[in-house]
Amino acid sequence: MLGAAKRPYTMRLPNQIERKHEFSLPELPVARGAEHDLAVPRATRVVLALLAAAATGLSAYLAWLSFTGASVAGCDAGGAFDCDHVLATRWSSWLSVPIALPAVAIYGSILAVVAFLSPRVPRGVRRAAWWIVLGLSATAALAAVWFVGLQVLYIGHFCWPCLATHTCGLLLAATAWYAATVGSRRADANVPPRKWIAAAAGALLVAVLVAGQAVYEPPTFRIDRGESHVAVVEAQGSPERADAEPHGDPSTQQRERAAGAASPETPRSAQKPALSRILKLRNTSITLDAYEHPILGSPDAEHVIVKVFDYTCHHCRDQHFQLEETREILGNRLAILVLPTPMNGKCNPFAPPKSDGPTAHACLYARLAVAVWLTDRAKFAEFHHWLFEPETPPAIEDARKKARSLVGEAAIRLFDDGVEPIAQIELHTKLYGALGSGKIPKLVDERMIIDGRFQSGKQIVEVLEEQWKLPR
Repeated sequence: MLGAAKRPYTMRLPNQIERKHEFSLPELPVARGAEHDLAVPRATRVVLALLAAAATGLSAYLAWLSFTGASVAGCDAGGAFDCDHVLATRWSSWLSVPIALPAVAIYGSILAVVAFLSPRVPRGVRRAAWWIVLGLSATAALAAVWFVGLQVLYIGHFCWPCLATHTCGLLLAATAWYAATVGSRRADANVPPRKWIAAAAGALLVAVLVAGQAVYEPPTFRIDRGESHVAVVEAQGSPERADAEPHGDPSTQQRERAAGAASPETPRSAQKPALSRILKLRNTSITLDAYEHPILGSPDAEHVIVKVFDYTCHHCRDQHFQLEETREILGNRLAILVLPTPMNGKCNPFAPPKSDGPTAHACLYARLAVAVWLTDRAKFAEFHHWLFEPETPPAIEDARKKARSLVGEAAIRLFDDGVEPIAQIELHTKLYGALGSGKIPKLVDERMIIDGRFQSGKQIVEVLEEQWKLPR
C-alpha cells in the first residue's frame, strides 16, 4: 500500500458532477423589454376610444344633416344656438364637401388605431399607431380651435353637435399627448421619438383646410330637382275675380280662357287670367290653388313659386328682403305664394314644441297673418311686410293692433275664433312635412325644392333664370 502510486487529483467542474435526481425550476419573468413594454395603460386606451367613438358618432350625425337638409334637434331658429344657421354658412364645407365627412374619417381612424396601442401588439405596429393617433389628434384639436373661433368671432351663433365634437377632439388630443409625453420619460415606454413631427403634420392638414375654405366659397343653398307636375285648371265663378264677365255663355267664355291659357306662344302675363291655378308641388301629392292662398303678385304670373317660412325665423326675414329685390328685377313674371309655417310643435306636428325662445309665438303670428288675408286680401301684403320690417318680430299685441288698423275688427274675430286660420296653417304644415320638413325657408315649385341661404336677390334671380330657362 505504501508503495502504491498515488492517483493524480482531478477537480470536477459542477457540470461534470453526476446528478441522480434532475429537476428544473420555473423560469423567472424576464424584465420588460421591447416585446412586453406597456405602451399605454388600459384606462387611457379606453378614454381615447370613448372620445373617438363619441366624436365619430356626432360627426356622422352632422354629415347626415348635410345630405338630408334636416334640422338639428335641440336648436332654436334665431337663438344663440342656431345650428341651421351655422351649418348653412360657407364654413360648414370644404371645397363643397361637408366638413363633417373628413371629421368622420379622422375620428373613425383614431378609434380603429387605438386598439393597436395595446402591449400585446408588436413594437413596430404600436409605434406606427402612436404616430397616427398623435398626428390625427393634433389635427382634431387645431381644427376645433379654428371652428370654435369662427362661431364665436364671425358667425355669432353656435351649433351644439359641432361644439360637442370639438370638445371631444380637444380632450382626445390632451389625453393622447399627455400619455405620450409622460410615457416618453419612462425607460420601458414605446412612444415615437420626435413626436412633435406628428403635431407639425396635423398643423399642415389644418392649414390646408383653412386655405381651402378661405379661397373657395361654395353655394350655401341646395336645389332638389324633379319632374314637372303643374296643372292649370279653369273654373267658373271664382269670387276673387273682379274681371270675370257677367254676361254671355259661361261655357264659351271658359273655352276661350282655356284656349288662351293653353297657347304656348302667349306668355301667361298677357293672357286672360284663369279662374283657378292649381299647382302640384315637387315630391308631394298636395295641390295648391294660387287664388286661394296668400300671394305676393298676380296668381296669373308666368311663374309662381311657393315660399314655406316662419315669421320668427331670421333666415326667412333675410330672404323676405331678397325676394323683394327678386320681384323688382323679374317684375310681373314672378309671383310668390307665401305660406306661414310656424316652427312650433303647438301648431306644427313636424316641429319641436316650444314654450319659450324665438319661436314661442310663431303660431300666433301665422294665425294673425292668415286672418288678415281672409279678411281683406288686398291688405295682406302690407301686413306681411310690416311683420318682417324690424330685426325681431313685433310684440303680438302690437301685431293685433296693426291688423285691426288695416282691416278692422273682423280680422281679430277670425284670429280669436281660430277655425279658418288654423285650417289654413294645418295645410301649410302638412306641406312642410311632405317636403321632408327640415330647414326653412324653402322655395318650391313644380320642378324643384330650394333650401338654404342666398347672398342676395340677384343670386335668386340667377338661380331662377337657370332653372326656368328665362331670357336674360
